[in-house]
Amino acid sequence: MFLCKEKIVETYDSLMVSRPLFERSNIEYYRKERKGFATCIPRGFAFSNYLLINPTASLVLKNCDGQKTVKMIYKDLCNIFTDVRKKQIEEDLINVLYDFTKYNLLKWTGGSEPFMYDNIQMITDNISINTAKEGDIRKIYNFIKDIFSEAKTTNDMLVYTNPNKFMGEYVNEVLLRHKLFNFLEEFFVIEKDGRVYNIISIIIPKISSNTAAEIGIMLLDIKFADQIMEYVVSNIRQITTHYITKVKLKLLEDSEDSKLIGDIFSRMGFIKEGILKNEIGRKSEIIYSYFLE
Repeated sequence: MFLCKEKIVETYDSLMVSRPLFERSNIEYYRKERKGFATCIPRGFAFSNYLLINPTASLVLKNCDGQKTVKMIYKDLCNIFTDVRKKQIEEDLINVLYDFTKYNLLKWTGGSEPFMYDNIQMITDNISINTAKEGDIRKIYNFIKDIFSEAKTTNDMLVYTNPNKFMGEYVNEVLLRHKLFNFLEEFFVIEKDGRVYNIISIIIPKISSNTAAEIGIMLLDIKFADQIMEYVVSNIRQITTHYITKVKLKLLEDSEDSKLIGDIFSRMGFIKEGILKNEIGRKSEIIYSYFLE
């Protein structure tokens, strides 16, 4: 489940009757500027130091009081901007509401989150994959703590932890929540008969100039690895607000699991980009990358 503006045509009716509410508690700093502009710093948002909100967007935000529906806000804007095409006003309003939602400035009442798209995909009759949502945090934590932390790579299962990460980051529920809720790492959950079966996470770069995401952790059934990775690389750009051009897999050169994992991911389209000599202690790091189209 993730924010997706492109799918709004499927939830248009729901959007127009939903009531957006400006969530001031998610604001670290807010200041009105000259000529109707405003400066805003979202609380705990990793990808934006601040937002400069223009006068029209400020007007929209002011109307997000939890009482007015999107349709009511749209009609108010049409009455104000009489020289602008109504279709343009509607499109601009949807774009602004999407951006405010993306930066955690809004919560929605009177219905479900209109920009949230549930992209569940069936792998087999009883195995599914979906992007993690807030309600999944406890089962992700329990799976990592109870299953993943004890798992080893076999001929049937791939088990991996990014060599630049520590398992302690994933078995600490507070740190795990921080990763998920602050968009630092996206998790994909594979369920079998309604229970977590596999998992893979993608680390999102913190710096805007860095467009390379990385695999964080994964436990994958080798039989379904191709389908799972196809889902991940097809959806990662829609999930994150950060622009991503490739997904990297980092392996330690001398690890006994690296050859198996490297071979499998090479068959899935990952390209061996290079080797960083003595990158981690005295161990070299092999970089594989999947380039997004």
